[in-house]
Amino acid sequence: MKRWLLIAGLLSLVPLGSPGPAAAETATGTDEVTWHWFGSLRMRPEYNDNLTDFSAARDDKIGYASYRVNLGTDIGLDKGVSVTLNAQALGKWGEDQTPIRGTSTVSSFANQVGFFEAYVDAKHIYDQPFSLRVGRQRLVFGDQWLLGDLDFYGGTSWDGIRGDLEFHRATVTPFWASVAKLEQPEILRNLTDAEGNPIDASGGDFDLYGLWSTWKLPGTNGLDAAILYSFDHRSVGGFPFQDKRWTYTVRYSWGAKTGPFFNGDLAAQTGNTVNTERTDFATIHANAMELTGGWVWIRAGDPYRIQLRYARYSGDDAGTSGTNETFVPLAMNFHERYGLVDAWTGFWRNQAYIGGVPGYEVLQVLFDVKIPSGVRLKVFGQTQRRTTDIAAAGSLRSLGQEFGVSASGDYGKHVTLDVGFAQIYPGTAAAAEPPLFAQDTARRLYVNTIVRF
Repeated sequence: MKRWLLIAGLLSLVPLGSPGPAAAETATGTDEVTWHWFGSLRMRPEYNDNLTDFSAARDDKIGYASYRVNLGTDIGLDKGVSVTLNAQALGKWGEDQTPIRGTSTVSSFANQVGFFEAYVDAKHIYDQPFSLRVGRQRLVFGDQWLLGDLDFYGGTSWDGIRGDLEFHRATVTPFWASVAKLEQPEILRNLTDAEGNPIDASGGDFDLYGLWSTWKLPGTNGLDAAILYSFDHRSVGGFPFQDKRWTYTVRYSWGAKTGPFFNGDLAAQTGNTVNTERTDFATIHANAMELTGGWVWIRAGDPYRIQLRYARYSGDDAGTSGTNETFVPLAMNFHERYGLVDAWTGFWRNQAYIGGVPGYEVLQVLFDVKIPSGVRLKVFGQTQRRTTDIAAAGSLRSLGQEFGVSASGDYGKHVTLDVGFAQIYPGTAAAAEPPLFAQDTARRLYVNTIVRF
């Protein structure tokens, strides 16, 4: 709470140094400073059932309301330089505990307040086709298969640097992001763990490096190609590093506003990582793909879309020794990608299939229509399975089926409502390990309201 009050206080001081209304409307290219304020409030009550284990043996039915508040400003300076500050607060209705009575709506355990974005942006430096952005920022590329902002939840942003070099038919973007840091140069005292063992304060970092290129091909063709390097060189558990992972990815898209369309993502990963048992290093040999095709047509002035999607993510094959085949999806924007429940990435602290040992394979059919009232309806069904076997159960792989529907629309210019419901009928392989207990349906219902101003 103190951090949030401090941020709010700093933002409240910004208008004191801002120019008057006439200067704020000055055309770009002058020496005047321009200001643009923005904000949003998201509230989402929802009901979840059996999302952590696909079993009614443990009561995990929950109903709650979460919120996300963003308040920020874009400050335009001269020479194409701008500053963006975007403060964010995350939480849920009610406090974590009420020791006496009533509620103070203050969490005793966590303070999810900070800057979601805080960066300096320099466009076309010295009138050259090169731009630079430094600070906390989003890294969104392609169709957000590997790098997205996960805006449906708390969002994903990175502390780092990116440059954009523009060519006639391509944009090349090198970037570096600091994922995690154990090095603490300001702390001079000796650090110890809970058992009194010394901790090396220079325990290493977790960094992400990338070179992403986007190509404008003739017609309605598009191409992305990238090389990403994820280096977790934190010294944990006696290992000098945790994961050194190269990701090679390519995306091809084709299609006009109406008619057939296609989008394909392919990726392979190599490198070295600590094995599943955490006893030695293993060589990484992982791969993944997502193929989406369909048709868009107009009926009575409203767009209709039907699509078929197939995706596969390799898991760690128990029959191989010294190698790890688990594909890690980096920072995928996974909501509504493979259903509405979002159960397959381990998001609800259940077994992770995408990015986990079991692996994941899915076939999905989706129908999307925008009706005359402006409401957008989506109906989908999908079947999924593991890509690896449960060792004690032979070729058992079925994860069952998921069906769902969503309706979204705008109320005026500033309010968007989105209602979603989905239910999973899990297969017998949805249990993490044998013995395979009886599985129960899992479901999710939410009402997502976003107000932008």
